[in-house]
Amino acid sequence: MKPQKVKHLHLEEAKRTPNTVYSYMVTEKLDGWYTYIDYDKLTGWGNVHSSACREIPSMLHCREKYFNKLPNPKGSCRFIMEALIPDTCFYILNGIFNRTKGDCQVEDVHFKIHDLVYEERPKEVALERYTRLLAYEEVASFNERLAIVSTLIISDKRADWLKMFDYVTYGGGEGVILKQANGIYQPGKRNSSLLKIKLEKTLDLLCTGVYETFGEKGNRNLNLKLVRANGVEVDVRVGKHEDIDMIDLDSSSIVGKVIEVKCMKENEDGKLREPRFVTIRTDKDKGEID
Repeated sequence: MKPQKVKHLHLEEAKRTPNTVYSYMVTEKLDGWYTYIDYDKLTGWGNVHSSACREIPSMLHCREKYFNKLPNPKGSCRFIMEALIPDTCFYILNGIFNRTKGDCQVEDVHFKIHDLVYEERPKEVALERYTRLLAYEEVASFNERLAIVSTLIISDKRADWLKMFDYVTYGGGEGVILKQANGIYQPGKRNSSLLKIKLEKTLDLLCTGVYETFGEKGNRNLNLKLVRANGVEVDVRVGKHEDIDMIDLDSSSIVGKVIEVKCMKENEDGKLREPRFVTIRTDKDKGEID
């Protein structure tokens, strides 16, 4: 069974007739490796595999270390997961997980489970699969090294999806996954039943000002006025409390400085889609902005 592929929300929305009228289960998109492990009711657990359907040599020990200790699922199935090492970014994970020679096993790998697909239930929808996964968790006693990625919200409203995206990214996360609540698992397919909203592009801009706005409920937002090398202006909200406190204490600590931002994509007019403040680049000057 090939893995189902994830599609960018902005690519689906760019279609003439986007197919996003469903309720979606929204979960955090972690900065990890896509992996899966199969359980066969006759032969037991297999080894951890990659998205290319190959065994991962650095994780061959995980079957015995983690999965053989679990209670047997009720039938042949696949656990779809992300493999991570705490506080380790994706490009470093690549080097660690890609090891194949010598003592290459990664002892501190953690698995976050996104889905559970049973071979005998190909028409089971995502919400039913999630309920079944939670039921299995109760008897399996997962721990921090093997845990479920929790559903943040179930909604058919784009505003709610973006609210969860803000919640995750302003907390330092990568983005969110949208899984159609009444959608079946579709091996090898890439369509609107499985979407992601993710920060994809990193750019350096110059900060020219700081200003505040207030939401409908009176909550204060701190924003940065940024400019690109081509003169295009970009407004970015500051999300983390520690960054807001630093700027409130001394706005000169950021005005005139180079700021690293992440965004979903760069539009043709030079504007950035869903930009997010990352950090001050003290190693760069205004002659090096994008």
